[in-house]
Amino acid sequence: MQRALSHAQQLEDEALTLEVELVRAELDKSDLAPLLPRLQILGDHRLLALSWVVRARRDPNDESVRAALAHAERAGTKRLEAVLAVDLARLLIARGAPPGDVESVLSRARAWQPEFPPTLATRACHLARTQQAGEAQQVLARATSQLAKQPDMSWCPGWALQPL
Repeated sequence: MQRALSHAQQLEDEALTLEVELVRAELDKSDLAPLLPRLQILGDHRLLALSWVVRARRDPNDESVRAALAHAERAGTKRLEAVLAVDLARLLIARGAPPGDVESVLSRARAWQPEFPPTLATRACHLARTQQAGEAQQVLARATSQLAKQPDMSWCPGWALQPL
């Protein structure tokens, strides 16, 4: 990691340097505070999204994931948007949010790639929780075919109790 940081600094590429420092902060679980002013000055929404992702991984909450999602959207990073939308949908499912809120977030993930396995697995959980077991089973089967194995559904509240 130090070597990557050294190379980025030699190139005088502030965005690359900050990205390496964000990865290091995530791996070391070190404080992000020293990086935040530099991130804000640079104004790179992709890097700002990644900084919020690090915070959300440390303390999963709607606010951090929504902030990361907003920055990813401004940066136009469609894959990151989809991953964050899945994360947010899973948080909403876990806290028992209304089905319309979950569906709205999942539609953002499906906009990037409708057959993205994490999106399909999250949608299957959502469908099962809204008493649509047959459709949930079909969606999970699509995710399974994409991965060549059934996705881990341990994150889905009550999944083991679902009659699938």
